Amino acid sequence: MVTTTKAGGEIKKKAPHDDLFAFRLTAEERDAIHKAAGPAKASKFARTLLVVAARNDEAAVKAIMKAVQTEA
Repeated sequence: MVTTTKAGGEIKKKAPHDDLFAFRLTAEERDAIHKAAGPAKASKFARTLLVVAARNDEAAVKAIMKAVQTEA
């Protein structure tokens, strides 16, 4: 992590650009993720789901899906 400072102290830690992973979504896909994740949680939801799916952790994927269905 890179620390950025402003007069008066630390304001935020940012990941270097080489640590970022980005992809494009349609408006419909983005809206679906926001609806499933809830307010201000879309990035964490998507990141968690992608990582557990990539690790082939079927139980975790099912748990996330169940949580989303329960909240909807």
